[in-house]
Amino acid sequence: MVYKNGKLISMISRGNSVEGIEWRAKADFIPAIPKQIKYSGMLVLQGELFWRMNGHIQAKSGGVNARNKIAGWLMRKNEPTALEENIGIFIWAWPAGDANPKTQLTLLSEIGFPLAEQYSHKIENKIQAKQLREYYYQGQLPFATDGIVLKNFPAPAASAWQSKQNSWAIAWKYPLRSVLSEVTKLQFNIGRTGRISVVASITPINIDSKTISKVNAGSLSSWEKRDLLVGDKILVSLSGLGSPKIEDVIWRREEREYPETSTLKQFHSLSCLTYTEVCSQQFVARLTWLGKQLRMRGISEATWRQWVENHNLTRLTTWLSEQWQSDLSKGKKHQMLVKQLKMAKDQPISLWLKGLAIPLTKLQVGKVTDIGMLYDPSWVNSLNLTKLQKKKLANWLAEPEIESILRILSDMKAIQPPIESHQ
Repeated sequence: MVYKNGKLISMISRGNSVEGIEWRAKADFIPAIPKQIKYSGMLVLQGELFWRMNGHIQAKSGGVNARNKIAGWLMRKNEPTALEENIGIFIWAWPAGDANPKTQLTLLSEIGFPLAEQYSHKIENKIQAKQLREYYYQGQLPFATDGIVLKNFPAPAASAWQSKQNSWAIAWKYPLRSVLSEVTKLQFNIGRTGRISVVASITPINIDSKTISKVNAGSLSSWEKRDLLVGDKILVSLSGLGSPKIEDVIWRREEREYPETSTLKQFHSLSCLTYTEVCSQQFVARLTWLGKQLRMRGISEATWRQWVENHNLTRLTTWLSEQWQSDLSKGKKHQMLVKQLKMAKDQPISLWLKGLAIPLTKLQVGKVTDIGMLYDPSWVNSLNLTKLQKKKLANWLAEPEIESILRILSDMKAIQPPIESHQ
């Protein structure tokens, strides 16, 4: 949260720890957040919103989806129409605050954020830390928690704070709650890059107020090393972000019936650039990624799959055809989807290349203004690619389907690159 001369001017979500979402408008509907405080100059605070509880015991009740309630309220598309009294705020960091922790906490309380002072303790040894962790895990609180945080004071200057790099504070999570379940099915999903991920369907269990019926078993190689099959008993817990994970395989069926996975070895970063029945998963994943990069709205993975299965969408650019678009089912939704398809034509070449998974970084792709640059040796050399990166780019450009798509894009953009120069 950012205050300027006492006025709240910004409230930004953590997001991906680099970029977040501006929630300032939503703050007006949260009475717990002071909109005006007694403070001169710029003030930047870090903390989190929480759903108010009454005598909540974490060890007994778990998270009760409190975090999801907050996220759901914030992510609503429509502006709130009433104040939300159930939301509170806990400020746990003042990067530019006083170096003395007691002084800093007192000042926070005086400007309207008393919880940090109420729930902070000076400790001298690990025994005290362990006792407090257990106290808060078993005791009654007005909010859900997932652990405690240990901090050193003074912290480095605010200018030195970086995302995911912190040497003065550490989170000590509560014990993982794990539940026994049985694998009932294994599903092998093929992503757009050809990577195989294995998902295990399990006998439904409940952990921390969440019903879990599926759990990620990792990549194909990870699954093979774990030796996980239908009928095996596994221990499932929740990760720090609330995603289910396999803690351990605690019992394996004596009869080991392994599924046929040899055919999965055929998929790679340049496979399935056109549709075949075997390529269905990867091809749809490619279309979904392309649509996302071209900023198409309302066209989900399910829509792409339906078009592939029922409307003869066999190439990554088939949907550019006006004839193909006109053959889609008519209706209001049809008009909206076709509008998105047509708008995609005007997107920059760099977005098209990213959508086609060109093996270059975002910064490098952003420098491409016409396709011909990709076939200019001097320009490619200016990117300072490693030998491996150059090889990957050359292989990508040499792929017949990619070359065909680039020709289509060249014609569409009224640019004719010297594609023959790479031969």
